[in-house]
Amino acid sequence: ILPLFFLYKLPLRTIFLILTLFALALVIVTMKRTAIACLVLAVLSFGILLIFRFRKGKIRREKKHLRIPAFYFLAVVAVFAGMIIYFYPVIEKTFLARSAVLEKQGGFEKEGRVLELKYITDDIFNSEDVDEFLFGKETFNTVGTYADGAFGERMIHDNFGIIINGTGVLGLMMYVFLDIYLLFLLFRYSRRVNFKGNQEARLMYVMYIALWLTYNMASLSGTIWQTIYPMFHFTLSGMILRYFYEGGNVGYSINLEKE
Repeated sequence: ILPLFFLYKLPLRTIFLILTLFALALVIVTMKRTAIACLVLAVLSFGILLIFRFRKGKIRREKKHLRIPAFYFLAVVAVFAGMIIYFYPVIEKTFLARSAVLEKQGGFEKEGRVLELKYITDDIFNSEDVDEFLFGKETFNTVGTYADGAFGERMIHDNFGIIINGTGVLGLMMYVFLDIYLLFLLFRYSRRVNFKGNQEARLMYVMYIALWLTYNMASLSGTIWQTIYPMFHFTLSGMILRYFYEGGNVGYSINLEKE
């Protein structure tokens, strides 16, 4: 999602676009299902929201930085297609390997992540220990502490399983509340901005929602364990929220210093 915004802002957008193509190709070549699902979800949400949320406001063609020459577009498509063709043997091999594993397991519903969440939910929600029900077990010590050791030395793989197992019902409620509250803040602060003719604000609005959806999709793969991604997500979310809080004024810090 970020490239769509940076292409709108950066002067060196051609270089940035090339780097983005390599990143996209890497996602497809590795055949990481959650990553691909996040990519599809982000692009679809971005396109749908941009069309239907702001269908009454048209992009002004006279803005030079919004024009993308046909040559660049065709070059991008050609380079991306070339990378996919070049890596096709690797993609096919990885796809067949993942398909074999899924078939051996007996379907998606019998995959480790699905089963572990089911066991964790049953274990905590049906616990006779009130403290365990409310507060869970050890927060980030997940190896062998859930499902009565049914998964051996395997750690929990998704955010919701980590939260439920480690912090119980209260922790899950706080986690979900915070997640929804951040989306609520966007709807609240965006009322301060006039979107008419403001393409930057539109992109920021749609990008925030797309990032929110993507983060929740990625939570199925345990993003809490990875420090950089949550830090990047929440930092960027805070920056966008501040943008709308200040009424769409990107220079608010300079104005505050003058005051």
